[in-house]
Amino acid sequence: MRTSLIPLIAALASLCGCTSMSPTTTQIYPDTAPTDDRVAIRKMLRDNAAALSTGDPSALAKFYEQDAIQLPPNAPAVIGWQAIRSTLESGFKGIKVTETIQIIEVSSSYRWAFARGTYRIVTTPQGGGEPTVATGNWLNILRRQPDDSWKIARSCWSSEEQPGNVVEPPPHHTVKGS
Repeated sequence: MRTSLIPLIAALASLCGCTSMSPTTTQIYPDTAPTDDRVAIRKMLRDNAAALSTGDPSALAKFYEQDAIQLPPNAPAVIGWQAIRSTLESGFKGIKVTETIQIIEVSSSYRWAFARGTYRIVTTPQGGGEPTVATGNWLNILRRQPDDSWKIARSCWSSEEQPGNVVEPPPHHTVKGS
């Protein structure tokens, strides 16, 4: 069971936050994106995190480019939406996920944007057992689509060890909150 949680927690880390600030997140930078972009990106990231918590990887497809790439910690890159989806499907087996994120910074230019923040993912075995908590930092690079919406093009995250909890790297990066 623990082995199957590693890819999921890694994927989920990119999707959540709302943790206590660590030394790497204590300085808050102002958003530099135009207001419309900032609002749209923050909403998309929150919706993405909510979709992740449903446990249905197909609900996440609309938030990612087909050639999206995830860069999980201590693991090879996951290239393309189908590979990301496969990682999520295997990771969701037998667990319930509760994810939250905090969006700390959003910056955009005409076609590209980045957003960064913190996440907190709690995974609970569906058959009972102790929940596992993972926290850390995430960074998403987004690309403006022809309809002016934003999708995740690249995603990476890092994990912070929590005393008394098993923390494993999350395989997916999405966002909720702020």
